[in-house]
Amino acid sequence: MSAQDCVALDSYGYALTYHSGTWSTPVSLNQATDVDVWSLTCPSASFCALVNHYGQVQFYNGSTWTQPETPSPGPAQSISCTSSTFCMMSTGGSVSEYDGASWSQPATVDPNATTNTNNDLVLTCATSTFCVAGDSQGNLLNYDGQGWTSTYHVDGQNGFVDLDCVAANYCFALDGAGNVLIGT
Repeated sequence: MSAQDCVALDSYGYALTYHSGTWSTPVSLNQATDVDVWSLTCPSASFCALVNHYGQVQFYNGSTWTQPETPSPGPAQSISCTSSTFCMMSTGGSVSEYDGASWSQPATVDPNATTNTNNDLVLTCATSTFCVAGDSQGNLLNYDGQGWTSTYHVDGQNGFVDLDCVAANYCFALDGAGNVLIGT
């Protein structure tokens, strides 16, 4: 997305897009009236993906959103995309990769994470060869395009609730106590 493009989602399941100084009319993402969004990623003005609180994934092609679908192995908890042909999704302590057409089989990468906590394994990808995931126990792990590292403990007793890497050498992490950690 350019500096002139943005997507906003509200807690009632509506999406608005901002382009060249103008906000669109709200568009319903589905028939539910109260759909919280757990995770949103927009690598371009013509592609976004989100995970709602039902663990369903929806994609945006620049003009319309797909119907919500629970991906196999689902339900999803967090999603990050670098393009329309590379997304990484977490489900508990497992991750799956999206190639633009289908999801890979899940791979367990964090045995500490469980499916009992919402967003227990949050993740972000700066490129298709650099992703970071964080769990609710304060552990991080990295993806290098080939596989995931073992977990390493970073944040005391605080778990991670959101991550964002703008480059492979510059990441932000928000923990459950409201602290922002910066990794360079």
